[in-house]
Amino acid sequence: MKFLHMAAAGLALCIAACTLGEPTAANPPPSAASTGRPLDGVWQRVETVVVDGPYRGVHTADVQPSVFIFVNGYFSVSYVEGYAPRPPLGMDPTDEERGRAFGNFTGYAGTYSLDGPLLTIRRLVSKNPNLMGRSETFTVDWIGNDLWLTMPTHDGPQSRVRLARLADPTARSVRSQ
Repeated sequence: MKFLHMAAAGLALCIAACTLGEPTAANPPPSAASTGRPLDGVWQRVETVVVDGPYRGVHTADVQPSVFIFVNGYFSVSYVEGYAPRPPLGMDPTDEERGRAFGNFTGYAGTYSLDGPLLTIRRLVSKNPNLMGRSETFTVDWIGNDLWLTMPTHDGPQSRVRLARLADPTARSVRSQ
């Protein structure tokens, strides 16, 4: 439980750091794509397209909760992996139960740059310590007000995720946990 509290505190600190510093006319945010559409803001996954494997197909109704925050060149991402709700924890969960619940959760934060259709992130902190300090580049496509991210893969097939902007910071997803 102590680890979970430390992880939550670290993520909260990162989100707080992301909100520091406002862009000015002389120093515009580094998030405007060549289309002129700002990336800065709060987003959630509303659709995923998986091209290979056991979850192959288009997922909309079963996309799990997420939040993607982009502000002034910093980002924070948290989401539940997979396409089924996580098991709830009882009052005194076992380590195995904690592992099942926490294993499906992904969280990382760091810096980003947007150069035309290419979004490059650099993870400064991550739930997975093997990803800390690593960079990854995604292809960005704007379709209407939504943002599509094409995920890089090492074996050829590429998955895509559609993000929709959350207009009201108090709005919550009604998807299952």
